[in-house]
Amino acid sequence: MKTVVKSFARIADLVSRFRTDRRGVAAVEFVFVAPICIVMLGGLFEGSNLFEAARKTNAAAHTIGDLVARTRSIDVSGLEDVFAVTNAIMVPFDTEAVTYTVTAVSIDDKGKGTVVWSRRKDGPGLAKNSPYAVSPELVAGGNNFLVFVDVTFDYVSPVTAALIVKEIDIDRSFVTVPRVSTTIPCSDC
Repeated sequence: MKTVVKSFARIADLVSRFRTDRRGVAAVEFVFVAPICIVMLGGLFEGSNLFEAARKTNAAAHTIGDLVARTRSIDVSGLEDVFAVTNAIMVPFDTEAVTYTVTAVSIDDKGKGTVVWSRRKDGPGLAKNSPYAVSPELVAGGNNFLVFVDVTFDYVSPVTAALIVKEIDIDRSFVTVPRVSTTIPCSDC
């Protein structure tokens, strides 16, 4: 019987020492907290990359529109040069995943838009003389010629591509008026 009492006393002493011992608490807390911190760090990295991609896509749309609007006339070679310059803005992202479309639209007295010329990064754009929907706010300023720029970037995440989302489409548009002439003809578009 004495041995049983000694065994219970010893077990009670071990349990008491286990409750007051704090030597392994940091290791246990680390096991619970580390995965949360790693996921948060990855989220911050991914969020900042996505924000940067959206910012660069927006800058690309504005740059194309601004460069085209500052010309009196343009041709396919000139547009390809503009696209090449804009590719430099998109670095370090994959420039093959970016699509640029520039469309010049003439607006009649009734506010109806018609495509004068259009060009994409990889070839022809919209069909010439096809209708183009123009917002009444853009026509209200007396504009009868507008340049529309659409930039699409298929962002592929280096972190979450295998886990969550394969790619995210970032679309940006920019509209401008010619700055040095009333229209901008394109000789071979």
